[in-house]
Amino acid sequence: AKGCEALQSGDVSSFPVPKKKKKPKKVRLVASIGTSKGRVWLQRGDKKLFGGLWGVPMLPIEEADEAPARRAALAKSALRQVGLVGRAPKSMGNIEHVLSHRHMFVEVFQTKAARGETSVDLRAVESAEMESLGVATLTRKILALI
Repeated sequence: AKGCEALQSGDVSSFPVPKKKKKPKKVRLVASIGTSKGRVWLQRGDKKLFGGLWGVPMLPIEEADEAPARRAALAKSALRQVGLVGRAPKSMGNIEHVLSHRHMFVEVFQTKAARGETSVDLRAVESAEMESLGVATLTRKILALI
């Protein structure tokens, strides 16, 4: 193979065979964007997938959540879990995002007039403020739909 040092050196047997990469696990999610007065509510990620980065609330879509009304309810639940309330969520579209170990399919909802209590891990930000925060690429893709 082009660029293979083992092959170029003629010493192929001295090097281990590369491991085959696993295909990324497919994950379906609902993302819920809470907006109010030109601001977007963001939460700081826990120590898992996007640890420490700011993003919108998300929940996994299960098989029982196939109906559009059920996914809208899930979007509302995602906001409630972080302490936000607002109008009925509206579907804004879908995005796809691939990480090395996850292939994410995300249905994005927007809830206008969202309100809640600001905390260390939850705040409403203007678009100009996002540049100074650690925001995941997935979040930027999601926010591009509104």
